[in-house]
Amino acid sequence: MAKDSNKDSFNRPKMELMGHVKHTVKHIIGRIVGGLSGITILDPKLIRDLVQFYNAKFQYTGWRLGYREAMCLLTVAKRINADLWNISAPKTALEVQNLCRQAPFYTFDLATWHLEYGVRRLRNFVLC
Repeated sequence: MAKDSNKDSFNRPKMELMGHVKHTVKHIIGRIVGGLSGITILDPKLIRDLVQFYNAKFQYTGWRLGYREAMCLLTVAKRINADLWNISAPKTALEVQNLCRQAPFYTFDLATWHLEYGVRRLRNFVLC
């Protein structure tokens, strides 16, 4: 039993240190992402690229998606995508992949996520 107690006393500081490191890393990431997360900062170039992509993907020739419509879709895409997800209730990876490929609002939902302030801060922190 003495050996086990020595082993525990040796591992306890390591475990405490690992817990402290995990807490510190979570705190740092929370500070980077937190604060103003959920706030979307519009990027006109990204929105123009999104309009071009959307029109090309769905091969619109008559009524084409415009910048203003794209702005509207950016504001409602997350909700519509969540509703489509709940209605279709994908169970397998293939079903999820098909839903993301076919859902017309997925691209706007993804763009909105990339435009969020906290995501931009995290991306800049990781890349710099």
